[in-house]
Amino acid sequence: MQLRPIAIYLPQFHPIPENDAWWGKGFTEWTNVTKAKPLFKDHYQPHLPANLGFYDLRIPEVREVHAKLAKEHGIYGFCYYHYWFNGKRILERPFNEVFESGKPDFPFMLCWANENWTRAWDGENEHVLLEQKYSAEDDRDHINALIPYFKDHRYIMVNNKPVIAIYCSTLLPDVQSTLTTWRNEAAKQGIELYICRFESHHAGGEEYLKAGFDAAIDFQPWGIDSRDYHVGIIKRKTTSFGFKAKNLLFKNLLKRLSYRLYNEYKKKLENETIYNYRFDYAAYVNFVMNRDFPVYKRYPSLMPMWDNSPRRAEHPAIFYNSTPQLYKKWLQHIVSSFKPFSSEENLLFINAWNEWGEGNHLEPCMKWSMQYLEATKEVLCDKSDQHNGSIKRGAISSGKVSVIIPNYNHDRFLKERLNSVFNQSYQNYEVIILDDCSNDNSRSIIEQYRDHKKVTHVVYNETNSGSAFKQWQRGMQYATGEYIWIAESDDWCENNFLEVLVNAMEQNPDCSMAYAQSVCVDGNKKFKWQTYHNDNSAPVDGQAFIRQYMMYKNSIVNASMAIFRRKFVDEIPQDYTSYTYCGDWLFWIELACRGNVYVSKQSLNYFRKHDNDVTGKALATGVNLIEETRLIAVLFRKKIITRKEYRALLLRCYGKYNNRKEQYKSSEARDIRNAFAQHFEGKWRFQNFILNRKAKFAFRLLKKAITNAVN
Repeated sequence: MQLRPIAIYLPQFHPIPENDAWWGKGFTEWTNVTKAKPLFKDHYQPHLPANLGFYDLRIPEVREVHAKLAKEHGIYGFCYYHYWFNGKRILERPFNEVFESGKPDFPFMLCWANENWTRAWDGENEHVLLEQKYSAEDDRDHINALIPYFKDHRYIMVNNKPVIAIYCSTLLPDVQSTLTTWRNEAAKQGIELYICRFESHHAGGEEYLKAGFDAAIDFQPWGIDSRDYHVGIIKRKTTSFGFKAKNLLFKNLLKRLSYRLYNEYKKKLENETIYNYRFDYAAYVNFVMNRDFPVYKRYPSLMPMWDNSPRRAEHPAIFYNSTPQLYKKWLQHIVSSFKPFSSEENLLFINAWNEWGEGNHLEPCMKWSMQYLEATKEVLCDKSDQHNGSIKRGAISSGKVSVIIPNYNHDRFLKERLNSVFNQSYQNYEVIILDDCSNDNSRSIIEQYRDHKKVTHVVYNETNSGSAFKQWQRGMQYATGEYIWIAESDDWCENNFLEVLVNAMEQNPDCSMAYAQSVCVDGNKKFKWQTYHNDNSAPVDGQAFIRQYMMYKNSIVNASMAIFRRKFVDEIPQDYTSYTYCGDWLFWIELACRGNVYVSKQSLNYFRKHDNDVTGKALATGVNLIEETRLIAVLFRKKIITRKEYRALLLRCYGKYNNRKEQYKSSEARDIRNAFAQHFEGKWRFQNFILNRKAKFAFRLLKKAITNAVN
């Protein structure tokens, strides 16, 4: 069912007399935006507009451009903030001119922003500039003033009912009375209203709808998701042993020394915990995506980013590390997971189109340009992405497993691969096909499967990425399932592969991944060897798995043999994409650090070993040794291995080099030696270590020879 995405629209980009009086002549939202400064390292501020410039909403052409841009990128309509203070309107000019002129011809709705206006931007929340005074008479006057808008053909409807939203219904002294008055007055004009409440100020739940609302609208980031997320962070911080010990010491010590110092410590503590609103956007998106949609009628929402430090002098809320890719992932999740309540109750809200003062906008900025709009379009529209050569269907169908099939020049094997996926006994999955600019017949084969009901994305690269692991990452950006299976395009599997591994993951929620045994064959399907890891199918502790199976070699020899939980993807550093040979090895280690590993004894996967493949090239040039030294250093940094084991593994790796050093070119040998030296803090330490090990080895041989001679 098609969704109707609505972007929330702020009309504060033009001067008004009130703002001139309160904040200075010529004040607009741009005033706060341009004076913003970074507050910490890598903090993205100020957000400065790109394509649209510092626009003025009194100009009709600006409003036309906004609507055109929104429509081209999949936005159905705008939700304009509407300000009403007992008959006094403010910032009303842009919307009034949209209504009166009939332009742009673009759907709209209204949200009554019913908070008091204060000097919160200066940290003075108690200084009221415009106060709301609620009354039955004002309710009647207010709704009658809005009725002409409801009759406009552009007004957004649900079942022929105009949709009106209230930003903060908890501020109303008698919500039920207000809603009843609104409905009765509208009925006199032959209009039935569809009234929603924004779940703002962390107030949400089914009980709030009982006052007479038709539905709720999630308001990111100030709904119940961020409340629960923040509470969880505070709980983790304040219940840790280190925090408790430090707090107890400081409280007892400072109270005796000085109440002033104690109060300063207490304030600092509150700022670091209760009033610390700095959140990692990726972690928050992951948190939200792992929550179920509520059972009551609530429309979903998301935000591209959030940073209101330009507006807030004290305790700003900052969601750092936001990117178009993470926003796109969140949007894909909603589009694929949210089931509309009816054919017209299909609204999706994006907060916001242009909240520049809160660092929250789809409109292009200097850092990201059009990327947020392009990401929106990719998910919402059945169009080609001209920027990166991807072609896709709208990602409406999805499943519990996202099957990513990365392909490069494997036209001979593609049909077998795809058919082995589509013939799985477990059918709750989506398929994402990626082609890395193949120059064989791959594209024509892929096109034969484009309209398969399981295929949600077909993505073609216009230039080769140069890395299989970059393709992994790219596919994961489209994935919406709980689990991910990277099914390499030249492999195939048994029909019960997914059934076995998904059941294992469902029965073992502490597992971050599960894998089956794998059979290696040559290009003609002739058996070469197979893996054999466990006598029984069972979960293995993650750290123990690394030490037993991943310290000396990558035992998950082929990506197609494993599935893993998508929720961990954003936690894993992107370093693995910079590898040519060991990227998968590092990726599996990172996953094992985040949970147990289910090892199935069944052989369910088959993979081909080609001549002159990536592994062969890496072994021939020594790239494998350079990357192995990097990976060993990761194990040491993560404290998975001791310093003694770290050096032993490096020496083992050096032994591989020593056995094959004659085959390397001089430049390759130099690069390998430099890689070893880097991990020994310099060439001198490295050479000393090698000489020391050689001396010990020679001494053992001499001792053995003497012992044999005496005997």
